[in-house]
Amino acid sequence: MKNIVINDYRKAASYDGVLKFLLGIISPTMTFIYFGFTRDFFIYQNKIEIIWK
Repeated sequence: MKNIVINDYRKAASYDGVLKFLLGIISPTMTFIYFGFTRDFFIYQNKIEIIWK
């Protein structure tokens, strides 16, 4: 996650979220993993926004 270019991180997050959501529909296990990654990523996203404010 930390290699995402800051200018593109919102776009990357939306694509990543869609892919993980589709995987979540296919597999209940992936849904659980998806929620874990989403939580961790939004914590990281908030850190970027705080740095840039």
